[in-house]
Amino acid sequence: MGRRKANGTGWSKKKSCLVWQVEWVAGSSDISTAAAPTIPGMLGPLGKILATTPLGEGYAAFVEEERRKAMTPEERAGEKKRRAGEVAEREGKRVKTSPGADGTSTTVEGQAQTDTDSAATPQDQQTSTTTSPAPAPTPQQTKSDYAFYLHRPLTRSSGPTVLIPLRAEEGLDTQLGGKVVLEFPRVYVFPAGASIPDNFEVEGGENEEGGKGGEEDESEEEEVVSDTSSSGSSSEEESSEEESESEDEDEDAGVEGGVAEEVTGAVETDAKAEVAGEDVAMPS
Repeated sequence: MGRRKANGTGWSKKKSCLVWQVEWVAGSSDISTAAAPTIPGMLGPLGKILATTPLGEGYAAFVEEERRKAMTPEERAGEKKRRAGEVAEREGKRVKTSPGADGTSTTVEGQAQTDTDSAATPQDQQTSTTTSPAPAPTPQQTKSDYAFYLHRPLTRSSGPTVLIPLRAEEGLDTQLGGKVVLEFPRVYVFPAGASIPDNFEVEGGENEEGGKGGEEDESEEEEVVSDTSSSGSSSEEESSEEESESEDEDEDAGVEGGVAEEVTGAVETDAKAEVAGEDVAMPS
């Protein structure tokens, strides 16, 4: 049977929401529904859940339903009797007595209540007045015993099965937005806190690591760029220093050349003067 024929998803007029057909797939043998009968073409048994029902509560109801289906007629009769006794005890039902007995009981109870009130001391009355009533216990949210993952279809058959994490405390109406399902959701169930087998891949794990790696690569590139810019600035400073040193050397060389020319000119002048003196002295 194909998924289209097996799709029993409908609309609840009473709750004004979708009633999803869900394929519950046991991710490990520890799940109680691992041995539940399935129809051909399905990996797990089919059940229905209101879109607004928390996933953990819906699966717990499905497990209870499957347990009742597997019971024998004798077990069902005993279960029904036991539940009836629990309901009667919880509601405080008792066998009705005759009207006279009820009146006597009421009179005795009223007299006892009057005696108790008259015997109460002022301290007790003050205590009862000042003591605030204990707050009503709030319903404690129990942590789900299971972890739920939505199967992502249209993936490579040779690769691992891709799973999308789902929250047990929320319904499918707030978790299927933007998700792709084939006719109806296929939900994998694992024990809470258990590691996911290697043949599964949880969506988002590798993407987060890749994002961190990209940030590290960007930081490394920034460091390289900063090192390159600093080395470039240092090389420019060195070249400017070399140019200034060469200019200083040229200026020193020019000064030394000018001094040498002046000295040479003075020596030549003295030599000419001596020769001229000799020439003047010879005629005498």
